[in-house]
Amino acid sequence: MRFIFSLIFCLFGAMLPAAQAQSVFEDAYTREYAFGLNIASNGGFPSGVYFRYGKVKTARVNNLWGIEIAGIKHPKERRVQNPFGQGNTFVYGKVNYLFSIRPEYGKDLILFRKAPNEGVQVDVVLAAGPSIGFIKPYMILYDYSPDGIIPQIKEEPYDPAIHTNPNRIAGRGSFFSGFGRGNVALGLHLRLAMCFEVGAFQSNLTGIEAGFLFEAFDRTITILQDRSGSVENSAVYNAAYLSFFFGGRK
Repeated sequence: MRFIFSLIFCLFGAMLPAAQAQSVFEDAYTREYAFGLNIASNGGFPSGVYFRYGKVKTARVNNLWGIEIAGIKHPKERRVQNPFGQGNTFVYGKVNYLFSIRPEYGKDLILFRKAPNEGVQVDVVLAAGPSIGFIKPYMILYDYSPDGIIPQIKEEPYDPAIHTNPNRIAGRGSFFSGFGRGNVALGLHLRLAMCFEVGAFQSNLTGIEAGFLFEAFDRTITILQDRSGSVENSAVYNAAYLSFFFGGRK
């Protein structure tokens, strides 16, 4: 993430003089929409997708409504493979997937507006809303054969109390298995970001957004676990993120 924010500051420094030289103008667009793809410090690449809709309130402020769907990982997750080369890779100790659905409302403050057919627009985005955390069991393929010669593979949720021998884990199960065993946690999230919009035409939206997301659920969510119980899980998640977006204005 250091590289990401170094890139953002360099871009901002390069864009600022040009943005300051542009004059603020009134245009005929009153609505905008954007689709985005996220990279987050707690979610990998890609970590999520979002849709955002904006409506002009004043010359400098837009009202925003949006929804994001993102995956959240434990910071200690490591992908490994069965030492005998059997099966696919898996995350040892992973008990659950966590996906967050984030409806939100916020404000988009335009700091520097781009000219009608050129330049860069710089915005500050502040948004908040509920978080719906969907918790799905992490499925593995476990070998129950008594002699280890003739495999007896069973797909089931990982349980450190049962699956005590990592050498018998042949790999992860199907991502689509276990949805019927999932449950839900409720929470809240807050987003603060800077948005850099580029593009040849005012009617198009293309750019990058960099910011921070704070999220808290109503209970601790177990993502990773070992037999000793030494792995810590949390109900609160913080992330730095970078998103690439595209859309348009009407």
